[in-house]
Amino acid sequence: MKRAATLLAVAVFATSAHAAAPQVLVSFDPTVAFNVDRDLQYTPDAEALREELRQFVIARAAPYLAEGNTFAVTFTRVALAGTLEPWRLPGWNSVRVVDGRYPPRIELEFRLAAADGTLVRAGRRTLFDIDYRLHHPEAQLSRDPLRYEKPLVAQWLAAELAHAGRGGSAQ
Repeated sequence: MKRAATLLAVAVFATSAHAAAPQVLVSFDPTVAFNVDRDLQYTPDAEALREELRQFVIARAAPYLAEGNTFAVTFTRVALAGTLEPWRLPGWNSVRVVDGRYPPRIELEFRLAAADGTLVRAGRRTLFDIDYRLHHPEAQLSRDPLRYEKPLVAQWLAAELAHAGRGGSAQ
């Protein structure tokens, strides 16, 4: 009986602590295809990229938020850095060539609400960095398929959420 009461108390405490934690919600417009080229169709594993970007945003945004805040992001367009040049070699129809001509471009909508539900900030943003290769030279050595897009999102989160609650910086 005493053990059951202790377990119940732990469960109630865990539930109340969880309810106060900031919540980060990430969704994608159904038309987001993670395209590379404006003319050619490159279709990487979009579902895997969605999940990777979702987890990245959750991990990066949560440290900025005060307890109980809700931050929701909807990606409406994700154009990956680079282009396709299938004429270079046979079999290169799915090789992404990153040479600086096509920077990553991400369009999104977001909403930040306080714990009581009041709207703190909302809007639409277009993220791009024409000098993405210069700003993140380490990305050229990475095998991460979102190596140029993640820094864009991280910079935006830092700028947008810097004063959202905790006021600290995220790692």
